[in-house]
Amino acid sequence: MTDSRASAFRFAVRSLAALIALAPAAACATTGAGTDGAPALDGSAPFDESGGIGYEVAFTGTGEGDLEDTMRAASLLVALAERKPASMVALRRRAAEDAERMVEVLRSRGFYAGRVRAGVTGGPDDAEVTLDVDPGPVYLLGDYAVRFTDPAATGAPDLMPTLKEMGLHIGMFAEADAIVAAERVFESHYREHGYPAARVGRRTVRVDHAQTLVEVEIAFSSGAPATFGEVSFAGLESVDAAYLRRLIPWSADERFASSRLERYRRRLRETGLFASVRADAGRRPDPRGRVPVTVTVAEAPQRSIGTGANYSTSEGPGGKVFWEHRNLHGGNETLRLTAEGSLIEQRLEAEFRKPAYLHGNQNLLALAEATRVDSDAYEELGLGLRGGLERLTGPDWRTGVFGTFELSRITDSQGERTSKLFGLPVEIERDTSDDLLNPTEGGRIGLYATPYAGHADQSLFFGVVETRGAVYRRLGDDGTFVAAARGRVGGMLGEDRLTIPANKRFYAGGGGSVRGYEYQVVGPLDGEGEPEGGRSVLEVGAELRIRLFGDFGLVPFVDGGQTYGNAYPNLTGKLQWAAGLGVRYYTPIGPLRLDVAFPLNGRKK
Repeated sequence: MTDSRASAFRFAVRSLAALIALAPAAACATTGAGTDGAPALDGSAPFDESGGIGYEVAFTGTGEGDLEDTMRAASLLVALAERKPASMVALRRRAAEDAERMVEVLRSRGFYAGRVRAGVTGGPDDAEVTLDVDPGPVYLLGDYAVRFTDPAATGAPDLMPTLKEMGLHIGMFAEADAIVAAERVFESHYREHGYPAARVGRRTVRVDHAQTLVEVEIAFSSGAPATFGEVSFAGLESVDAAYLRRLIPWSADERFASSRLERYRRRLRETGLFASVRADAGRRPDPRGRVPVTVTVAEAPQRSIGTGANYSTSEGPGGKVFWEHRNLHGGNETLRLTAEGSLIEQRLEAEFRKPAYLHGNQNLLALAEATRVDSDAYEELGLGLRGGLERLTGPDWRTGVFGTFELSRITDSQGERTSKLFGLPVEIERDTSDDLLNPTEGGRIGLYATPYAGHADQSLFFGVVETRGAVYRRLGDDGTFVAAARGRVGGMLGEDRLTIPANKRFYAGGGGSVRGYEYQVVGPLDGEGEPEGGRSVLEVGAELRIRLFGDFGLVPFVDGGQTYGNAYPNLTGKLQWAAGLGVRYYTPIGPLRLDVAFPLNGRKK
């Protein structure tokens, strides 16, 4: 079935469901016996895809606005145009049935006295079907009432949402979609406020044709109020139920709220342990007013491997491979081993994460890594250890406090020296983006501060503060255009620039920074033109992501940045700018990128 046919069928089904209980309107339409699937009166087949009657469809009388678009989306004349009827009789029958369908569309839009007449002109070679639409007056919502079928439920009437909260107001167009949507809001409101069995029953609609008003009454059963009760699990094999209990976002005997249940479902899915997750609350509270919650899961594979590759003219070819186990001891403990390398930098890393450590929203992290760097700025052989706690606060925020030790042998313009540093990083991040790898809405911001103490030919005490952020906005509703902007600001206090170990200084330039410039070359240079790094950095960037066709897109972009010898970036100083054009191929696991950029105010290295 084509996309247009599928869209039409979905709209028709939704409209019929919304209108099934609405009162009949004084509407008329040309009618015909049978359907396209019934034999035609002349004995021919109802349609003939190899030949048959080709036709055009025209709508008249729809006026301004999107009424005609809505009708075309719901029209089977439009959706089935390629399935040609075998005769003019079959075409007229199809047109008559579509006219009745368009009357239903009018009613769904608040035109309860609307009329649609179908006419067929021309012959087998030039047939045209005209649907002449007379919407008539638009009917308004005159009243909306709720009848409680179990008034003994204490306090239920007092919790009623307002019409505004339900998306309604007296005097609005009596559109079926809005009336049905209001019922879902009504149910959700009660389920969020302690009534897990809340349910809208029969809808009664009265149409006053004399005053062109519609009055709606719904029957509503709130059920008894309840609190959260015992949580049970089904489908567990290797995952420990005790760990899943630590993730429960409500306390014992807390008032039932559907959003808490949905938050728990989402949290279980985010563990990566399960292929499917269901969490259902019982509808009948026990004698103590508690409803049980049943969690049904299907465990997913808990080990995985992955690989990736990249190439940059500034950094050369690069690759990455990792192995991960996500459930070492039954509590979602994750061990990830990574090997990553390019011509400039190679790294081996082992990372361990234990979620829900001492608290449902707290994780224990430990990391060990070995690094080798051979860049124009410096050479390094290093070992690093990192451990600490991160706390998730709300759906968007993450806070981390860690301890680090780094041992490095560094060779730069100042010669070779060994650096031993202890650090206490503090990280605060907020992520409201809608996708990890290809965000189109929301933003990300992070603040990172680390005091260091150690030795590298002399005692060292310095601090590093950096903030990074990005915002994403869709331009239009279809996602064809997405604007993105990013920024980075950082500074160091406590030591002179060349006293600070080269691997801790700020650098800019290259992929992921100021594209179009060589790796790390934006900033102070030594006497031989090699980068030395800075005590502060400022970077900005903007791009427009254009989805051209299918999974391909173009991305024009501009980047700017600079590193400075001072502790603070010069916000009014000169930046190095570059512009370029990128190509994207969007895959289910993220976009593939190809960027080409050129300096706008290049400098000699």
